[in-house]
Amino acid sequence: MRVVGSEFVQFGVMALGFVVIFALWMAVVYLPGRTMERWEGEARAEEARSEGREPNGRRARNNLSARDPLARS
Repeated sequence: MRVVGSEFVQFGVMALGFVVIFALWMAVVYLPGRTMERWEGEARAEEARSEGREPNGRRARNNLSARDPLARS
């Protein structure tokens, strides 16, 4: 079995192609999506704070109702 230099070139071109496609996918799809999710999360957290809620969706302790079993007296 003889390995020809052109086979190495073909393998290198294929490997380089996968790396280029991966880099383009990261730059065009993945990273902008994560950035948008982070911006949306920050916007939701800021909106919750302005409404008197904690950013994770629970009400702040000073806004708990008397019927809430988790409310502190």
